[in-house]
Amino acid sequence: MAEGVELAYSVIDKYIADGRRTAEDINSQPYPTRAPNDNLQDILERMLRFQSEMLPLWIETLATLVKVDPSRNGSATTRERGAASNGSPKSETMAVSIEVVSLRPVQVSVELRPNVEAGSLVALGLNAVDPGKPVLTDISLMPDEIPGRIKLRLRIPEDQPPGTYSGVIVDRDCGETRGTLSIRIAD
Repeated sequence: MAEGVELAYSVIDKYIADGRRTAEDINSQPYPTRAPNDNLQDILERMLRFQSEMLPLWIETLATLVKVDPSRNGSATTRERGAASNGSPKSETMAVSIEVVSLRPVQVSVELRPNVEAGSLVALGLNAVDPGKPVLTDISLMPDEIPGRIKLRLRIPEDQPPGTYSGVIVDRDCGETRGTLSIRIAD
């Protein structure tokens, strides 16, 4: 929180200094400002930095948790949409083959957007809510031997603490989010 406060104060100080310089250029009269409290500035800077890092993760997490039933919002069902186009239902799911190397039981949850290219996917690492737990990085996504499927490979280190780890799957070429990945490692 203190880092966010510090960051906010540094941003505010920058804007005040820029405004003062602009006003001095226009009016040729100096504008005095009072010195900010360094401790409060540090707190604000830290708080803003923390929020800027956490907000995208929270939004992505909430988007994966909230599912809307199309029949409840007046939207056509998948079958009705397929019939309206060319008579063949469109697939809105992507088949994923999962390979896990772990000494402990692991539960894996993968959600991918439709029509993603397996060759361009990458997982940026899986994080636990507890920042003291190490990030899981031995993750690979590739085309499966069966056409139209994606293979996910996970290797869990023996000393990895139990818990839930999650992250996003992105397109390596453009950096856009293409899905989410979550695993739960048992005790």
